[in-house]
Amino acid sequence: MTYRKTATLASDALLVELGSGPEGLAPAIARDRLSRDGENRLTRRAPGTGAVLARQLISPLTLVLFAAVGVASALADWASAITISVFLAVNVALGFIQEFRSERVVTALERYIAPSVRVRRGGAWVRVETAEVVPGDVIALSAGDAFPADARIVRAERALVDESILTGESAPTPKTSDRLRREPGAPHEASNIGFAGTTLAAGTVEAVVFSTGDRTALGAIAREAAAVKRPSVFEQNIGSFSRFLVKAVVVTLALVYAANLLIKGAAADAGELLLFSLALAVSVIPEALPTVITVTFSRGALMLAKKKVVVKRLSAIEDLGHIEVLCTDKTGTLTENKLTVGRLSAADPNALVSAALDSAEQLDGRLAETVSSFDAALWRFASADQRADAEQVPRVASVPFDPIRRRNATVVERAGKRYLTVKGAPEDIVALAGLEGPARERVMSEFRGMGAEGMRVLALARRVVPLQDAYGAEDESGAAFIGLVGFIDPLKRSAKSSVEHARRLNVRVKIVTGDAVEVAAAIGVQLGIIGAADEAVEGTALARLGPREFAEAVERADVIARVAPEQKLHIVSVLEERHATGFLGEGVNDAPALKAANVALVVSGAADVSREAADVVLLEKSLRVVVDGIRAGRTIYGNVLKYIKYTLVGNFGNFYAIALISLFIDFLPMTPVQLLLVNLLTDFPLVAVATDTVDEHELAAPRRFSVRDVALMTTVLGLVSSVFDFIVFGIYRHASPEVLQTAWFMMSVATEIAVIFVLRTNRPFYAARRASVPLIALSALACLIAFVIPFIPWGRTVFGFVVPSAVMLATVAGIALAYLVSTEAAKRAYLRLIHSFARPNG
Repeated sequence: MTYRKTATLASDALLVELGSGPEGLAPAIARDRLSRDGENRLTRRAPGTGAVLARQLISPLTLVLFAAVGVASALADWASAITISVFLAVNVALGFIQEFRSERVVTALERYIAPSVRVRRGGAWVRVETAEVVPGDVIALSAGDAFPADARIVRAERALVDESILTGESAPTPKTSDRLRREPGAPHEASNIGFAGTTLAAGTVEAVVFSTGDRTALGAIAREAAAVKRPSVFEQNIGSFSRFLVKAVVVTLALVYAANLLIKGAAADAGELLLFSLALAVSVIPEALPTVITVTFSRGALMLAKKKVVVKRLSAIEDLGHIEVLCTDKTGTLTENKLTVGRLSAADPNALVSAALDSAEQLDGRLAETVSSFDAALWRFASADQRADAEQVPRVASVPFDPIRRRNATVVERAGKRYLTVKGAPEDIVALAGLEGPARERVMSEFRGMGAEGMRVLALARRVVPLQDAYGAEDESGAAFIGLVGFIDPLKRSAKSSVEHARRLNVRVKIVTGDAVEVAAAIGVQLGIIGAADEAVEGTALARLGPREFAEAVERADVIARVAPEQKLHIVSVLEERHATGFLGEGVNDAPALKAANVALVVSGAADVSREAADVVLLEKSLRVVVDGIRAGRTIYGNVLKYIKYTLVGNFGNFYAIALISLFIDFLPMTPVQLLLVNLLTDFPLVAVATDTVDEHELAAPRRFSVRDVALMTTVLGLVSSVFDFIVFGIYRHASPEVLQTAWFMMSVATEIAVIFVLRTNRPFYAARRASVPLIALSALACLIAFVIPFIPWGRTVFGFVVPSAVMLATVAGIALAYLVSTEAAKRAYLRLIHSFARPNG
């Protein structure tokens, strides 16, 4: 049974339909329903451990690393096989842990279900565990209790329900037991429904349960959150890169192997050629990529932790750098989520405050915790003398809030006289007070002005009433208008500057909230997100649009209010079709959208389910830390991209040259063991990429990995590398195989180290920010080892080198220097043609 239908039924008709009555369910019937419908808890549909692990083992990069282990084992290079296996294990373990953790989101939703509740069974009130609540149960709640299931309220006494975790509404919602004349369009319109997980902030209610467990509104959110699979921008990029790499290597090696057999015929050693081809594959595969990524991300996570930002998914750091659109809830994120008195409009402001305090339900030190946020705000606003006066005034009677009349009344006694104070919606209080003509227009103009500033407005009126035993709505007539009180949820101090910083990083901020459109629009105008209040869009208006119009409206609007949970998910999904999208929220209603976003961020104090769905938790309630995260993400992106560029340009240059030259000589240009040693030495300094600096201009806009651009860069600059490989071959083609192999080995290491310093910046390498000390030190050490190994006896024995002459050393050094200059020139020409290696988004 849906809440929409339930809201329109009379209480007695609902009880009949649910097979219940005023005395509640008989214990035996309750047991039967529990057996039939199951326990009142959210069902976990998490995949098995094996399924999660299998997904990690079949990713493109993982398959490439498996192939690398096989090659190293075939060559009996057990050191490389073990090293690559460690890389592989780390990569699989990280992916497994991240995915397994994400499945705990549904479990976190269960924390919003109260552990026990008062239920009427067989005419007697008993307390049962929440899991045992069934449809048809009559429950009783008092202030502070959470609704254990979706329930229709059948009796309400001054009931105010905190629905912020579901609707995003910052102020408690008044509830009534009256049936609605038409079906509510959204949860915030269901004034006689208590939803599972929401909390009774004030008053008491009795309600009849109509939906439990997965069938509740909370259960619907849980299903959406469990079904959503977040597409990580980083994982998509690495997947594309891995597929490109596999295709390029497999096709090239198949052609080289076939061509060698065809050209050399019977002279070709098929087995040796196979090992050579496999070794070439290993020389190109960036098997250190998982380690480089892990080290880089871990270092970034530690850096952010110092700024009180906790990263729960390491790859989200890099994804932060891709954010083009940041969707954020308003309540508790941009605002303090604490109503304050923003303005008083009255001929006598002191009299207005006094009357407002008289109308409050309770006035003591626990007021902010036990009554409405409006009364709490008034209490904080009042002076000490006004508070003391209000506490001494006895409350004689009250007329509860009625959502139809939209007001409540309180009777107090002062100096022998009784005063009835009415508080409620300005339109109704103005009509009650009989204001007409210019007087009415002045009040309504002030009311509209407050609303345009995002204030929630209450009006007050007062009259003297006679002494009598009881008071009702009829005693409100004739009350004199006193004034208006405007309440506002103030902006956080850092909100505006944070939005400005995001704009400088070319990140578009959108407010997506369940709060009222007037409030959200005012916040948007104050932050400079929109220019005028009429630019805000309401969720109900979006619901009437077709798919194309919906997408266009979401793209255009930067403030979207009165958004239902399923709409938040839809909005994020639509935005992700064009932009890398981050979502910042904190309520239960944000969980599906958080799980769908490329990057899910929550503020400190967010709902448990939102923290579980999040990738990043902000320990300080400030958007400024998001900006810091975006900068860190772009730095990390730049460093990971550096590694990919280094390995592809250096490795592919040698790869194509060696593969081609192998067709024209009767020995291998480099042996499989020598190729693996080159690979090991040139990957060794790249572990320090995580520590490297990034030029400031590369952080100014989100950037996206493009396999096409990387492939083009690899082709252009790889050709430069191949030219110098051919130069070495031309110089030493008549020498012995050992001499050629030694020279080529040293030159390969030297040039692949040199390309690191050329490609680490788009500027001339000599004008860029200085490389980090670890990168410089490890690069120098790799070159030193490459030039020293041929002089060591075991180096000559194991790897087949010869002692290089002084002329060979000078020749190799000269070629490496020429390569450095030529690659820098080629880079500059390449940049002039395509503007950058990886184009900024937009």
